[in-house]
Amino acid sequence: MLPASFASPDWRYGAVGFLLGNIVTPIIGLSIAAAVALITRQRGVLMVVSLAFLLLALILVVGGVTFLVDFGGISAKLSERVTPAFHAATVKTAVIALLAAVASLWLGLGGWRVARAAGADENMDRTAGLVVGH
Repeated sequence: MLPASFASPDWRYGAVGFLLGNIVTPIIGLSIAAAVALITRQRGVLMVVSLAFLLLALILVVGGVTFLVDFGGISAKLSERVTPAFHAATVKTAVIALLAAVASLWLGLGGWRVARAAGADENMDRTAGLVVGH
């Protein structure tokens, strides 16, 4: 991906495609962080993680659109021999981006809703339900 060449559709297609293809790991990490925040009743952390999910969903949508637009620009330069492989890779990456965006939006909105509901119930015991030690 280095050196970065934002003006080049070829570079953008490759870089965004690489990032979109590897987006599952950050989603898993954020999901674990949200689950831990939910279990430990850390409302503020859950809200931050939920906002990160919502921001990720926005980035995925913008990145997916950019990816598809750049593919349209570079597909004319492809030889007939490699065009089917590029089409298949583009469809696969676009589906991953779409599903990851939907999952991020769902997890972000759900986490935000749970965090706000927990804020309404201020007198809940933060130590109940979590056992550390014995």
